[in-house]
Amino acid sequence: MPHHTDDERYQQLRKYVSRTNIGMFLVALLAIGLSVLLVYTGFVDGQASEMTLFGRIMGVFFAVLFALTGVLMLYVWVRNAAQKPEDHPLLQAIADPSQRDVVWIHPQEIRASKMKSAHLIYFYRRNGKSGSVQMPGKQQAEAMLAFLAAAIPYAKIGFSKELSEAYKADPESLLS
Repeated sequence: MPHHTDDERYQQLRKYVSRTNIGMFLVALLAIGLSVLLVYTGFVDGQASEMTLFGRIMGVFFAVLFALTGVLMLYVWVRNAAQKPEDHPLLQAIADPSQRDVVWIHPQEIRASKMKSAHLIYFYRRNGKSGSVQMPGKQQAEAMLAFLAAAIPYAKIGFSKELSEAYKADPESLLS
């Protein structure tokens, strides 16, 4: 049985897992920054005479919403950053396939516009939890999916409505 943790693609996945965490950090900072921007541009400024009461209330609402979202994301990022990349469920499933933790893996392309899209690998665990790892492009996502299929041979690969329904009904049913 090949030792997949020595594989170059394992090291790439390890890098992609870390990059995903950095992305969450940047989005958290953006959310907090938006709340600060709302405060300092006058949306929440009580001295702004041209702003209606409704405008002030909405400004406060969105400033608080962005601030709370950013703080929550920072909390999750700090909690995740404290873990080593090797603690990531996909990397653990590769290092120790006998655990049979990841039961289903599939790629997905999310289009932001005609020119821009994100390529993700979603993974689903037998405990009902799931996650994703963003890939830099379609070819990398396809290559990583092929690697994961070989490294985690018991996991179902690819998306279908039947797999989705089976997972929702009983995640462990995908192991049989």
